[in-house]
Amino acid sequence: MKSAFIFLLIIIIAIACSKKNIPTQSSNSFKPDTSTQNTTRRRTSSNPVLVSPSVAIDSIVLTKNYYKEGLNEFKNMLVGTIPLSFKRSVFITENAFAENSLNYEDFNKEIARIIDICKRVLAANNISYDDKVARNWSIFHYMCDTIPYTNGGHHYPFRYDYEDYFGQNDWTKMFVVKLLITGSGNCHSLPSLYKILSEVMDSEAYLSTAPNHMYIQHKDKKGDWFNVELTSGTFPLDGWIRSSTYITHDAIVNGLYMRDLNLKESVVICLVDLAKGYERKFGKGDDFIFDCVNLALKYDTLNINARLMRAEILKDRYRKYVNQNSQSFDTDIVKLNTAHALQEVMKSEYFKIADLGYREMPENMYMEWLTSITKQKEKYENKKVNFNVTSK
Repeated sequence: MKSAFIFLLIIIIAIACSKKNIPTQSSNSFKPDTSTQNTTRRRTSSNPVLVSPSVAIDSIVLTKNYYKEGLNEFKNMLVGTIPLSFKRSVFITENAFAENSLNYEDFNKEIARIIDICKRVLAANNISYDDKVARNWSIFHYMCDTIPYTNGGHHYPFRYDYEDYFGQNDWTKMFVVKLLITGSGNCHSLPSLYKILSEVMDSEAYLSTAPNHMYIQHKDKKGDWFNVELTSGTFPLDGWIRSSTYITHDAIVNGLYMRDLNLKESVVICLVDLAKGYERKFGKGDDFIFDCVNLALKYDTLNINARLMRAEILKDRYRKYVNQNSQSFDTDIVKLNTAHALQEVMKSEYFKIADLGYREMPENMYMEWLTSITKQKEKYENKKVNFNVTSK
């Protein structure tokens, strides 16, 4: 009775710092955009352009090829044929959805420009770049604070985009490229950018997840782990994350959430995003998404989004087979056994999700959570975090 209830429940769920001036960079790109009230970043001719899904048949075939090329690159990364790179993984995912219209050289230049600012922030405050904690401080400072330039301009902190924050209507809302162009992002793109900068600067910061959410974990000067919440620019306590984001005790015990993801597990997040982008363009009508999630689960069995997508595909396959063959079940034992086998595989996947402790966080609760982390920071912030970035 209990297992039947859990299965029914899961089926329902499945359906359902310092402010000193820093030296001016020689490039004009260092200057802020003064045409948009200094709150957004200017799109220049070198900025990649996000494109809408194509409807032409030849374009569909071409775009699917971009996705296949992306999947092959992920395979080569994960098997070790080519180096693992979170930065490259993010670009692969976003470029496939943008139908190969993005430029990796431009993307790298923008990341390099930001890192140069971080270095200048450290130098202006007489802080050594050799300190990994200081490098993380400079990334946090860049993303969450206003930085005055010696030429009179300013860099302004990234803002949270409250419009379509799950990317339900516009998948590019989840993109780092969109964040870089507009200066606003969400709990997917903001920590992804932090992770990219950390990877390039070798500052040892890690992605971590909660239901419908990502954030950063790394150590402070004392060696203690703490959480970096980029939606509010604060450092929430573990207990607050557990109690406010719908995380069950079993999900914590099983490692489903709040673990510090290694590089391979972080790359897997991008691989799942590749599958999600493909689904937005083409639906679940072929095996591409199934290939993506199976590869993802090979390298991170606890990636809940991959498990949920795999369960949905198995459910769709079971329903389709039953709809096509139900009238012949009385006379064709082979087809009946095939239906039972498909049902068992599907049920096994949903039971696994239930056993891990997964529980969906309703969107209205997520919105309440977003409001609380921006308006009630003092209730959950870790007061003991010690960046302790000192002068040389």
